[in-house]
Amino acid sequence: MLEIRDLSKTFAVSGGNVVQALAPTSLEFPQGRFTSVIGPSGCGKSTLFNLIAGLTSPSSGAILIDGEDVTAQAGIVSYMLQKDLLLPWRSILGNVILGMEVRGIPKSESIPKAMDLMRRYGLGDFAHSRPAQLSGGMKQRAALIRTLLYDRDVVLLDEPFGALDAQTRVTMQAWLLRVWQEMNKTILFVTHDIDEAIFLSDHIVVMSARPGRVKTVLDVALPRPRDRHVFADREFVRLKGYLLDLLAEESLESEESPAAMAIA
Repeated sequence: MLEIRDLSKTFAVSGGNVVQALAPTSLEFPQGRFTSVIGPSGCGKSTLFNLIAGLTSPSSGAILIDGEDVTAQAGIVSYMLQKDLLLPWRSILGNVILGMEVRGIPKSESIPKAMDLMRRYGLGDFAHSRPAQLSGGMKQRAALIRTLLYDRDVVLLDEPFGALDAQTRVTMQAWLLRVWQEMNKTILFVTHDIDEAIFLSDHIVVMSARPGRVKTVLDVALPRPRDRHVFADREFVRLKGYLLDLLAEESLESEESPAAMAIA
């Protein structure tokens, strides 16, 4: 289980001023659950992820995994950004095993693991292709497999499907659910797409306008497994309307704030 306690982050900006990107925030993310984080632009979603990943230190608070303090420790969780960040000179297999290489795992062990996942999830025939030869969806699939093979219990996904077209995005959402259910990871997922958040999640964390804080945590009671027909479910439509109203309130507040700035 991942827990954050009174976590906050303040940045220095030009002119000697400071901006609080994240107000003191406490949350628990249950083991094996899928949680999406949504909110208006600049509400601190990416800041929260960078803090959890240990890429930056908090101004206050702590991050715990299974009760152990891991604050400001890099490499404790798996983290994938919106861009696939595949190395163009490496094969898809070479890219997929990169995280294991960083961890010092020998190729005699990493390559069989990677090939097994690539075959199971539709990339086996492309192991020796270069990224430029793959579609956007397949590159994101390779990047996700690389992230999962880093083999951490907590996985952070920051808008991994944001750059994909609508049809590919729906396909990748269904693929991600399949992988998550088979691998039993704790996933935190940032998105601006409300449909995506409801479709994927057990819980949705709604962030307020900056300084980011938790406005509400919503349980998604839709049964699993889910397919595209759930988008027409009455409960899905109700949840979407409720979330749209919450985000509209926060977006208006963000626009009216004199301190409105584009800090994620």
